[in-house]
Amino acid sequence: MKNLLIVSLTLATLLTAITVKGQDNSTVSALPLKGSKFINGQVGIGYNDLPSNFSITLAPGFGYFIRDNKALGARVGFYYNSNSAFTIYNNGNSAAFGSDVNIGFNPYGRKYYYATVLGVKSALFAEAGFFIYSFRSTPWSFYLNPGFAIFPHKHWAFELNLPNVFSLGATNGNFNFQAGLNLSRSTGFSVVYFLGKR
Repeated sequence: MKNLLIVSLTLATLLTAITVKGQDNSTVSALPLKGSKFINGQVGIGYNDLPSNFSITLAPGFGYFIRDNKALGARVGFYYNSNSAFTIYNNGNSAAFGSDVNIGFNPYGRKYYYATVLGVKSALFAEAGFFIYSFRSTPWSFYLNPGFAIFPHKHWAFELNLPNVFSLGATNGNFNFQAGLNLSRSTGFSVVYFLGKR
């Protein structure tokens, strides 16, 4: 998963460099303002070695900026997770394998911290959200994660959602709590399109 995180950060850096090289005065970055509406699509991939865990997320969404640096949004997504967990007993090893496929609803809120990186309008953001799953051993979860966005054009943005730094959920009737960067969770990449004139 560490390698996946490094690849994701490298991809974000390359996108920034390509954007700087390709932009001209007619496509100078325009940051979203209060009232901006957007649609987006997120793709997430996660992998962890021990226990073996692989996950895929495909989630289209929409959102609205309630302030120049604050947005509310929601995603409706497809989630696939496959894992093998190993339990060690006195007489040897026992292995359990499982996978699940879900449809989930994910409302969220964000706060952006804007900056200019290599001449491109960019932002770090903090996202807090809530997952509700249609069928799963974990029917709901609350999370907080950081991310990075670049705004190469007034109608386009590219985002990188890093793994959760905080999460709280219920699994089989038990509460699960996690704090600190969770590298076993997926890293998500999103393309954002801003609607209307800006």
